[in-house]
Amino acid sequence: MITVNREEIESKRLEMMEVAKVHGFTSEKTIKCSQELDILLNHYNNLILIETRKYGNS
Repeated sequence: MITVNREEIESKRLEMMEVAKVHGFTSEKTIKCSQELDILLNHYNNLILIETRKYGNS
């Protein structure tokens, strides 16, 4: 089972911003961090969607 928490997402976001400051926003390193962040966000959103469907909107 995939688990992702907000702290992981925030940590990856901060890492990406630091990499971008050093290497630029279009560097391969920054893009790789951005893609990793995208994966975390997609997993998190999928987990929220599953929980919403499981327990309803209330």
